[in-house]
Amino acid sequence: MNSDIFIINLDKSTERLATSTKRLEEAGVSFSRIKAVFGADLSEAEKTQHYDAKLNRELFYRELNDGEIGAYLSHRKAWQTIVDRQLDYAIIFEDDFILQEDIKRAKQNLDAISFDWDYIKLAGYYSRKRKQTVIFKQKIIDMDLIAHSKVITGASATAVSYNAAIKLLASTDKFGRPLDTDLQHWWEKGIHIFCLLPYISAPDEEILSEIDNTGKTSRKKNNRVLKRQYIQIKKFFLNRHHNAAFLAKYNNTDS
Repeated sequence: MNSDIFIINLDKSTERLATSTKRLEEAGVSFSRIKAVFGADLSEAEKTQHYDAKLNRELFYRELNDGEIGAYLSHRKAWQTIVDRQLDYAIIFEDDFILQEDIKRAKQNLDAISFDWDYIKLAGYYSRKRKQTVIFKQKIIDMDLIAHSKVITGASATAVSYNAAIKLLASTDKFGRPLDTDLQHWWEKGIHIFCLLPYISAPDEEILSEIDNTGKTSRKKNNRVLKRQYIQIKKFFLNRHHNAAFLAKYNNTDS
């Protein structure tokens, strides 16, 4: 399949690029660099080209900070590159990853999936110990493609297909939530989100993200707690409803 590996990296993060390059060279794979967006450097017009403050007030309980906007725009650049290069898919790393498994093995498994997939998470988090309910599981070659009842957060390493990139770009032309939270509303994007296990990487949690931790968020606490709870409850029931449709479709695939 026609695929590539991307690393999202800020111009100023030269040490991270060097470390990421070394890790991928040792893994025997090449990559393309995606120039990350540093949210604090954006003009107001650049921020609001895709970030919609009105949509943010409707869908989320607080304003996004500059870093969250920059992180979202960085991933949109990666999705656009998939479309521009007409790739079947790309594996997208943020530049703070630690490799845990063989990337070539993961690519072999991705290429062997028997149905058209959209978005697959390839990284887990050491510090997140809460057990996730698995609602779908399929053995590919020697790895497991799974889906959780609730999409896990994190975009440290993902695989995104061409069709998913088109859908994501169209559905996020205007966004109002952080990337992680928006992807947990996957049904709005017309995609399905899986995980490939064992995870090939994890974020280095000792390193502070330089993309999504810049800028300050407005801290208007009145009614924030109630609005957050309302959003979470609404998402819970919508997620359960759309999971039922998901299972009806994918549990009929060959195992």
